[in-house]
Amino acid sequence: NGVFEEMAGIASRTTGLEGTSLERAKRALTYIKNRDTVEETEIRAEFATYFDAVA
Repeated sequence: NGVFEEMAGIASRTTGLEGTSLERAKRALTYIKNRDTVEETEIRAEFATYFDAVA
């Protein structure tokens, strides 16, 4: 819970995983059965629509 504008401001300053962090995440994903393989851009677009009504 929080203020969306504050959360968006923080999230906009983060970067994607790189190096060993990225490798660990990829390795962890190989252990998840039946995982969602939807593209990140599709997920972000859908997520953004959730806030259209309150914007």
